[in-house]
Amino acid sequence: MTMILTETVMDRRHSTGRRLARLTTNLWLVAALVLMTAAIASQKPQLLDPGNIVAVLKSFSIMVMMVLGLTWVIAAGKIDVSFMQVAALSNMLCAWGLSQGWGWWGAIGAGLCAGLAVGLLNGWLVAVMRLPALIVTISTAGLCASLAAALGKGTVIRIAAPGPLASLLEPQFGGAVPLIVLPVLVLAGVAWFVQERLTMGRYIYAMAQNEAAIRSVGVPVVGLTLLLFVVSGVCASLAGVILAENLASGADDRRALPHQRTDRGAAGRDDGACRQAQHLWHADRDAVHRRAVQRRGPAGPAGLPAPDHSGRAAADGAGGGDACRAAPRRTPERGLRCAT
Repeated sequence: MTMILTETVMDRRHSTGRRLARLTTNLWLVAALVLMTAAIASQKPQLLDPGNIVAVLKSFSIMVMMVLGLTWVIAAGKIDVSFMQVAALSNMLCAWGLSQGWGWWGAIGAGLCAGLAVGLLNGWLVAVMRLPALIVTISTAGLCASLAAALGKGTVIRIAAPGPLASLLEPQFGGAVPLIVLPVLVLAGVAWFVQERLTMGRYIYAMAQNEAAIRSVGVPVVGLTLLLFVVSGVCASLAGVILAENLASGADDRRALPHQRTDRGAAGRDDGACRQAQHLWHADRDAVHRRAVQRRGPAGPAGLPAPDHSGRAAADGAGGGDACRAAPRRTPERGLRCAT
């Protein structure tokens, strides 16, 4: 009896130790993030300002949405490097559709259909045609980037009116947490449950270990692979649609999107600032040109300033030529150069 109780206690201790080890393995990244945030906030208190927290959580939520489907593809031993270009295509297609008068729901549907189509294409080429996933998704990434550039013609398409997703991006819970965090966490929880607790998740992990073996036991590998790439494409396109709402614009280059302004009033302010800068630049150029004409004298043949060799020689003798050559002068073609 004593031995049975001792073995029972030891089993419980070992079980508790395994649970603690598993918990530590799963949560060490979260703990490291909390510690790093606390350390940085101690030196830069503005990190914890409500406005900064809202901006960080918005970017975090959109990025989680973008890569949520990608995690299943990677767990199955595949790769999808086209997710950022799919998001850019969806973002540009949504903005372009609004500029064509489709309305928000039509533009959102077009963006999601683009992600669905790219996911189907990737899945068909990988699962049916048996092409390498890396090569396939690199190719489709280039295709999506080209289509986005063709829609935008190299420019940013502004979105004037807010859409139905605007409420998800508004700060809630004391003005420090955007509402989009909640649905993103719910989707992440559902994805984790499917991957870790359901039979589908076991099939996904088994595909990474031995695809031929699970194919031989009757697992629909082709259909499952197709589903994984479709989910990845739809998640990336949904992130692109949300990004269009957040930035009030569509851009053909995904790397440039985070640098755009997030408020719709910024479009007019940016255009006004651009026009003011151009006016000041032209005024400065005209003033420099007038001073150069006055220094060189009246115009000679063909409208060119007449050369004054005597004045130039006298200036050189007095040291003025060196000062003239050292003085920089603005020109619209070459920027700053030495006046001669």
